[in-house]
Amino acid sequence: MKKTSRRIFLIALVAAFLQSCIPSIHPLYTDDTLVFRQDLVGLFADVNETWSEGGSKWIFKQSKDGKGYDLTVIDGEATKQFDVHMVKLGQHYFLDFFSSSKETHESAIFALAPNFPAHTFAKIIFTDKGFELRQFNPDWLEKLFKEKKIRLKHEVNSEGTVILTAPSRDLQKFVAKYADNEEALEYVSIFEKQ
Repeated sequence: MKKTSRRIFLIALVAAFLQSCIPSIHPLYTDDTLVFRQDLVGLFADVNETWSEGGSKWIFKQSKDGKGYDLTVIDGEATKQFDVHMVKLGQHYFLDFFSSSKETHESAIFALAPNFPAHTFAKIIFTDKGFELRQFNPDWLEKLFKEKKIRLKHEVNSEGTVILTAPSRDLQKFVAKYADNEEALEYVSIFEKQ
């Protein structure tokens, strides 16, 4: 019975988190915007339990090509793998996440990657103890699209999810424009280095 309760909780968690990420078929990074910071390598804990009840552990390692990171996210017995690239746009840093895990929707408990091949991204702000992640608010984005206040290529699937189809350069312009907008980047997670 305990496994069933946990599975129901995890499925509900997936549904809630998938609503807080905006998938893109193209990456946010291009070769000229990629950066690597050694201070992201290591083990970090989700101190405000944003990603799961009881918190999760994130382990960043430098990728084999040296241009990005291999990320393992651990929540209890569940793990998820990501290819992560850091992008610098102006004075701001962003992480581009792409799931490298092979799994079904029911076990995909983390919101950084939807259940189809797609990139998601978040602003990263480095702190003395670790970093903050700020995700784009999908409701804010949908409102801008409905009010025709932005022109960014996208599609809306049958479930009503906005999927960005704009090329990387257009994504970069969009993200840089709204990098300081608190309404656009309202989902905040805090991580401390362990």
